[in-house]
Amino acid sequence: MYELKTYEKLLTDNPEKIWDFAKVKSKLNRCHIYPKCAGGSEEPSNMFLLCECCHIESPDTANPQNFFKWVYS
Repeated sequence: MYELKTYEKLLTDNPEKIWDFAKVKSKLNRCHIYPKCAGGSEEPSNMFLLCECCHIESPDTANPQNFFKWVYS
């Protein structure tokens, strides 16, 4: 995917379109940093890409710092 000439353009013009690439969809899940069930948005700034196992195990927390502590541990 990164070899595609459109990738760099998408990063600046429309980053959410990157998630539509088959290589990304097949390997990663879009995970909400601030959970949707708690009012989290669909904005790219509230999304994080995780593998399916990590997505299932990720904490539902209203505190983004706790989410990132979990990710980095």
